Amino acid sequence: MTLRETQRRFWEAITFPTGVGPYLEHLDPQAREAFVAGFAETEGFSRIDRVDVYAESYFWRQHGVLAEAFSLLAWLVGPARFQNLCTDYVLACPSKGPDLAEIGAGLPRFVATHPLGRATPGLAEVAALERAEAESFRAADVPAFHVQSLQAISPERWPGLRLELSPAVRRVVTSVDFAVVTQRRQAGEAAPGELPRRPDQHGMLVSRQGYAPKSRPIARDEWEALDAVAGHATFAEVCRTIAGEVPEQRAAQWLLRWTQGGVVAGVVG
Repeated sequence: MTLRETQRRFWEAITFPTGVGPYLEHLDPQAREAFVAGFAETEGFSRIDRVDVYAESYFWRQHGVLAEAFSLLAWLVGPARFQNLCTDYVLACPSKGPDLAEIGAGLPRFVATHPLGRATPGLAEVAALERAEAESFRAADVPAFHVQSLQAISPERWPGLRLELSPAVRRVVTSVDFAVVTQRRQAGEAAPGELPRRPDQHGMLVSRQGYAPKSRPIARDEWEALDAVAGHATFAEVCRTIAGEVPEQRAAQWLLRWTQGGVVAGVVG
């Protein structure tokens, strides 16, 4: 085999869902013979055992990446169940490339259909928030937008202005009370069997200031206002999504908070 072919076979072997032995069994005789010729073995340590060492190491590397990226989820389910979850996940959704930061992209969706997720409603939402925070961290940098820039805009321009959201902004639909869960974890308490909920909460808003993603709960009306912003609505159109008296005042309060929190990257128009 050429070096490129050897590298490809090695990658296929260590990422094969059920191990190196089953990987060899699924190869055609010529490919199996090439694999055997490309990897050495010694007495008492076959080439399958040798490559299996790398395969097992690769699994634990993936496990470590997932445990770091989904640390709250790992705490909630416990070490043993999290290891089993990771095993099920990498079997069902094997890595497609060398960037391990992307291996967790499908975990929230996987948890939603997994027995663990079905047994504890909200676990998939926890995974979705942690994934959103990871994506926010990796999002493109944009110049900071300051409150002073808002103050410089003349009042007559406001109705036609459109807000630009930061590339780091993410939203997750959930009513899980993450503040309570985080406090329990930090206090060294046991993970709750049932996740606490906030009935007034529609979702979590993720944004980034500097290098630190931050999350906070938002109600449905603010969520819908952000829907309008994401849809390139003008400030006047955003105000019309807000129920109650003086919607402009409420929109202005949100705009101030969005700007201070790194949600808004600028205005156009």
